[in-house]
Amino acid sequence: MPDGQLWLMVACAVHVPLALAAVLPRVMSEEEERVWTVLCRLWFPAAVGLLISFLLKPGTWAVVAAVPWFLFAGLVGAFGVDFTWRHRRGGPWHEVLLGFAAAYFAGSAIWLLAQRGGWALLGFEEPWVTWTAAHFLVLGTSTLVVAAVMGRVFPQSARHRVMAFLLAAGLPCTALGIQYQFAWLERIGAWISLLAVSWLAIEMLIHRYTLYGWRRRALDLAALSALTGMGFALSYTLRIWLEWEWPSLEFMANWHAGLNACGFGILALAAVATRAAGEGDRPPVSH
Repeated sequence: MPDGQLWLMVACAVHVPLALAAVLPRVMSEEEERVWTVLCRLWFPAAVGLLISFLLKPGTWAVVAAVPWFLFAGLVGAFGVDFTWRHRRGGPWHEVLLGFAAAYFAGSAIWLLAQRGGWALLGFEEPWVTWTAAHFLVLGTSTLVVAAVMGRVFPQSARHRVMAFLLAAGLPCTALGIQYQFAWLERIGAWISLLAVSWLAIEMLIHRYTLYGWRRRALDLAALSALTGMGFALSYTLRIWLEWEWPSLEFMANWHAGLNACGFGILALAAVATRAAGEGDRPPVSH
């Protein structure tokens, strides 16, 4: 199993249904909610196909089994982007993030399909294909969903709009820098992501009082996991300049990715997806 594939599987199996559930309560009109509910129900058959795909060696049949997931992600991405475009242009920053989260989810499915086919994509081979799929899903989708749902209880301040912009911008800056060999842009994207996720984790701790019981404790652990994971990312970034030998790529694929996928992603999404009615919700979208 390629480094990081386990965490990618965890994100597909656990992050995605939790993210779908976290978005739904009192965010959409009745018609949009019906469409979203249908999309949520498509997750299970798509996930079964993806599980079968992961049990097969990369190749044609693994791709065939993963196609339902690819189509599911495309539908979610299209609906999410369309919803944001129609209802939230110039609107609350936390709702705009949902469109970016949906787009990154569709992007992760493209890289995941390439991973299942054993194909190189944009000149990258394994394990970079797996890592890119995981980054699009965890850093792109899961993190933005957590930020969007938590954002419903954050003050509508310029500070939080800046945080939202950085959360949305870090991943594409890094990807474009790597693809077009702009080392400066890649570094800027990495620093933006590191700052934005750390910022979000601190805001989660500041606003922990908006959740109750085990959800508050889960949110605390998720924030601490995110800060630790970003600490590993900072150490890895600095090793290039300071010529450190630690952390290695293998360490990052196991511990950094594991903390983000399990410690941050699962706990934070579980906390916001299962919150009681009235905890961080807002009224339905008006047409």
